[in-house]
Amino acid sequence: MTKRSYMAVPFVLGALLLILTGYWGYTQNESRKNLQTNLGNRYQMAFLDLSTHVEKLQVLLAKGLVSSSPEQDLVIFSDIRNEATSAQGDLGQLPLANPALTRTNQYLSQVGDFAYTLNKQRARGKAPTDEDWDKLAQLQEQAGALNQELKKMEVTVADGAFNWGEFRREANEELAVKGRKRGQINLVKLERNMEQFPVLIYDGPFSDHLERVKPRGIKGKVVSREKARNIALQFVDKGEEKWQAVYRGKVNGKIPAHRIEVKPTGAAGVFADISIQGGKIIWFLNPRTVDKENLTMEQARQKAANFLTSRGYGKMAPTYSVKQQNIAYFSFAYLQDNVLVYPDLIKVRVALDNGQILGIEAMGYLMSHAPRKIPEAKVSREQARTMIHPRLDVQAARMVIIPTETLKEIFCYEFKVMLNGQQFLIYINALTGQQEKILEVIDTPNGTLTM
Repeated sequence: MTKRSYMAVPFVLGALLLILTGYWGYTQNESRKNLQTNLGNRYQMAFLDLSTHVEKLQVLLAKGLVSSSPEQDLVIFSDIRNEATSAQGDLGQLPLANPALTRTNQYLSQVGDFAYTLNKQRARGKAPTDEDWDKLAQLQEQAGALNQELKKMEVTVADGAFNWGEFRREANEELAVKGRKRGQINLVKLERNMEQFPVLIYDGPFSDHLERVKPRGIKGKVVSREKARNIALQFVDKGEEKWQAVYRGKVNGKIPAHRIEVKPTGAAGVFADISIQGGKIIWFLNPRTVDKENLTMEQARQKAANFLTSRGYGKMAPTYSVKQQNIAYFSFAYLQDNVLVYPDLIKVRVALDNGQILGIEAMGYLMSHAPRKIPEAKVSREQARTMIHPRLDVQAARMVIIPTETLKEIFCYEFKVMLNGQQFLIYINALTGQQEKILEVIDTPNGTLTM
């Protein structure tokens, strides 16, 4: 090889390296564009679903105002709660930095809780009072305002006025009207409109004063964003794929939190809230669709129990369950000294195709959990049983702690009884012998519920 040929080698290698670098940059850019497109499509779908659920919510609340049939009320109030819960889930999927929509989220939670309370009253044969009707009318008015703003935003989203990817990158900044795109301006306007309505206060097991209770299960040091990312990455049921955790902003709710998205490359993510103090999982949700059912409810319950044990929750006992769209939902309560502590509640979602844990909601547990000084019963089990009507067939009994509407807790005997094929739970105060509460246990094709 000539000297001139040797001198040409560096130029050839340099040109080749330049070509390879350019190709690598091109493929990386295309990959990034594809990821942004997929992410934008997912945000778009969540937003449109949110708008649809709120629209249905407004219609159902209007139906609730004009209905006078107990049977129709049961259906309507149940549907209201389902739509409000679904809307909350969609809102949680959007790349929003709280307190961007704190009041809106609170409203949706309140609608669902109030509908649940009315549903329980109707199931006991009690019709809504005039006061209930006024509160329902107030909620319907708010739903109309929320629906109107979302419809305006739909136009903005549809005409491409802003990009969801850019919106997500700005989500950690404080929202302000000036200098923002139309979509963000609408979000601020939406939240301000919701803030004009007073917070609904009503007596019941889901009264809004619970918002002001200091969480008993949150202790420890403040955790950083990086620490929160690691906690979420280790906690979520990921399967065998390689996942990453991305910080999505702060959440100002009952428990201030870091919002983290845990996801495999190029796929839909799992959102989780990690408490800023103590680094506790408040909730996480994997939104994937489950197309088939391979597991029994008992197998799924065991999967849920094993998951809670592996995440360090200690003794948790399953209470009630329901199945919807090939997903099993279980409630677990804390067990202390063989006493079931109902306030310390965790809800678990299990996919019935492969047993993957799709979600956890631990707000009740974190708000209430603390070591309790359980008193010695002053009424024996035999004495408490005499408070049960003789015509009832007592099948089982256990000691429990139940919550009350005034935030107190009562140490009780829980008696499972039968009457003419119907099952009930009767709670007798273990200190006074007073009957505290009666619940009907309803077995449905999809699971067991109490009312």
